[in-house]
Amino acid sequence: MGRDPAVSLASARSSLGSWLDRLPLLEALAAEGAAAIVACSGGADSLALLALAAAAGVSVIAVHVDHGLRPGSDADYSVVAAAAARLGVAATMSRVAIAPGPNLEARAAAGASTVLVGHTADDQAETVLLNLLRGSATAGLAAMPARHGTIVRPILAIHRRDTLEVCARLGFAPVVDPMNGETRFRRVWLRREVLPLLEAGASRDLRALLTRQAEVMRDESALLDALASRALARAGDPPGVRELSALEPAVARLLHHRAQNLFCDGACDRRHRRDERCLGLGQQLREAVAARPLGVGEVLDLGLADVSHRRRGR
Repeated sequence: MGRDPAVSLASARSSLGSWLDRLPLLEALAAEGAAAIVACSGGADSLALLALAAAAGVSVIAVHVDHGLRPGSDADYSVVAAAAARLGVAATMSRVAIAPGPNLEARAAAGASTVLVGHTADDQAETVLLNLLRGSATAGLAAMPARHGTIVRPILAIHRRDTLEVCARLGFAPVVDPMNGETRFRRVWLRREVLPLLEAGASRDLRALLTRQAEVMRDESALLDALASRALARAGDPPGVRELSALEPAVARLLHHRAQNLFCDGACDRRHRRDERCLGLGQQLREAVAARPLGVGEVLDLGLADVSHRRRGR
């Protein structure tokens, strides 16, 4: 005789209460009443997210996307389907031949109003460090927002050890991706070697610290965005060189890097096929830099040297 899903879900609510109390976003999603897709790989993070969301009362469906990136990956769905059955929620699988990349979950779940992904505080800390190594500014150090469009990350407040404990309590046997042990991948290297070493030296939980730091950076990034938008509005249409040359370097740098969002609402693609006003603003900023008595280091710091290159490569 099969296990009663309702009984399993009631048990999950009881045993997961201490984590649910730390995840107000799940409560908010349940109150909204909208159906949500859980991007579920079968790993501990996504299985824990599925259980926590269901226990919080969110109407969810588990969607597993098999990219065929490693042998035996097609069997991972059986783990997802078993967990979903235990929780009394629906599950489905899609096989796709697309490369992994940004917004993969969103592309796989086209048409969904909300897609939940299982990024934890560990992932957030790793993302902060990855972006620091890339030389990112405030926006990069803000790492991943809890909510961005249809993508929601409800469990950023808990750690990977928590998701493992959730799975253990519910009797789930999560998939272990062997790629997570390969330190040739920079994120894995940070996770397995760099962060433990830093935490040992600092004698504190740097994952929690970096997660809080990302929240601070996100607030400051939003403020800079607002300042840049106001400065651009005051500079005229098209913006004049005199007005742009009066901008603070941080605002000018931000205008350059985020012109596509200010003008194109994020629709410009990564090959720099941009709105003409984006290209025009870049040229105006270059002229503004030339008009100011700045040192070479500050000019380079503004990040404007690549605008003419992007125009030639368009």
